[in-house]
Amino acid sequence: MSRADYDAWRRGRSALDRTDDPAKDVYQRILRDEIGPALRAVGARGSSGRFAMPSATHWAQLTFQKSSWNEADALAFTINLLVIRRDAWASIVARDPWMGKEPSATSHIGPPAAQTRIGFLRPAGTDHWWELTTGAPVEPVLDEVMSDIFCLALPWLDAQTAALGRP
Repeated sequence: MSRADYDAWRRGRSALDRTDDPAKDVYQRILRDEIGPALRAVGARGSSGRFAMPSATHWAQLTFQKSSWNEADALAFTINLLVIRRDAWASIVARDPWMGKEPSATSHIGPPAAQTRIGFLRPAGTDHWWELTTGAPVEPVLDEVMSDIFCLALPWLDAQTAALGRP
């Protein structure tokens, strides 16, 4: 995944208009109509803000997280990333069955997982949350999110999958 994938996404779509829809509706719509299809076009599986790159040996997840402080006219969100070998996850679940059959990028797992929030991959290296506000332009937010997904998040998932190696 690369800048070329991001550029292809930009070329293949129409800009979004400003809307007076509630921020939560705009968020759901961009996940469903923009982000989901773009991620599936590069091989990801998933929907509703939870996506995984296919791998027989690793869980490589990209999960959207909404702030718990959202209001009707403003919604903040970020993206969590996780890579863990499937055999390592199976060992964790054997020890702690309550962890579930697959990991969640929004839960802290610790080693042997590689986890981060997308903001820490950005040049500033700090946590980053985007905000959608009712009546505000959507396009600049979506453009920045997609650039970070294609140019930062997906390459990080690939690099971590390679770094964690084969089982």
